[in-house]
Amino acid sequence: GGFIGTTEDNGSVTQTLAEAGLIEGGETNLQGMFVGVMSAAGSMFTTFITVIFFLIFIIFEANLLPGRIVAAFPGEANATVKNVVVKIEESINTYIIVKTGVSIGTALCVMAILLLFGVDLWFIWGLLTFLLNYVPYIGSLIATIPPIILGLAVLPTGTWAFMVFLLIVNQQVWGNFIETKWTGTQLDISPVLLLLIVAFSFWLWGIIGMILSVPLFVITKIVLENIPTTRPIAILMSESAPDLVTAYERALADGELSEEEISQLGELRDVLGLSASDDQVVAELAAIHMALEGKDVSGDPHSLILAASSNLLDSEQVVQIDDALCKGELSEEVTTLLEYVQEKLEEENESD
Repeated sequence: GGFIGTTEDNGSVTQTLAEAGLIEGGETNLQGMFVGVMSAAGSMFTTFITVIFFLIFIIFEANLLPGRIVAAFPGEANATVKNVVVKIEESINTYIIVKTGVSIGTALCVMAILLLFGVDLWFIWGLLTFLLNYVPYIGSLIATIPPIILGLAVLPTGTWAFMVFLLIVNQQVWGNFIETKWTGTQLDISPVLLLLIVAFSFWLWGIIGMILSVPLFVITKIVLENIPTTRPIAILMSESAPDLVTAYERALADGELSEEEISQLGELRDVLGLSASDDQVVAELAAIHMALEGKDVSGDPHSLILAASSNLLDSEQVVQIDDALCKGELSEEVTTLLEYVQEKLEEENESD
């Protein structure tokens, strides 16, 4: 039994299910149902292992690509292709780590809820939740259906409804809030488009296709957005409209703006209908935003922050900011100064 009240005399699960008209034939059919559940769990586990192997090989291939690129495309093209490879590797690693973390969190909460309400086979349902959560959008929701049906047979209506409520809240919080927050800006893919890709992949390859479709789609999008002629397609595939400040942040992540990155940023600026005079302000905004988020701002970002601060603050305050950036620790006073500079730059950017 569970910790939350059920009926006074639950009896056996077999008896309860039989009385509810969900099974006939007593113990034999229940054993058959249990064997079916275990068989499904084993099948899902096999699928999970297969998918993990696929993803591992994809990551290994991404690590081997730079050496092949150097041999196949000598010259200036190396920097562009290597940049694409790095982004692919980071996106796939992010997807795997986040998806695994969310799957573990969702499964543990499901186990705790079912154990609390005294639903049998709670460990099996939790394992299924963990495995099915790798199927985007609908996996963990499907995994909650069997325990909900079983709970309907063994719990009073009010208690059962409360359990269903908790299971749905758990799935929504982990799937639609936590996972979206962790991966939304990383993957930046339209949910509707991703859902269509997942549905098509399921029709073509089954559950394995559903799971693998996301990282493969991420690879395709990253490649498209790094090729000038196909960049508009990548923009259409994105969840949010392109943002020049965010683009500058990504370009400044390695500490310097290369000529190629400046050229790409200029093309994006033209697509957005902005003028070249906005470049300096946008770059300074991006650098300050990076500093306020605690990111590394050595190199060009450091210089941009000092340039912006010099135009708005006195020399002592600029030196104070410089020292803080060199140490990598922002005091409350320095944070306030940077926020002030950021606010002024945003006002200037909006007025242009």
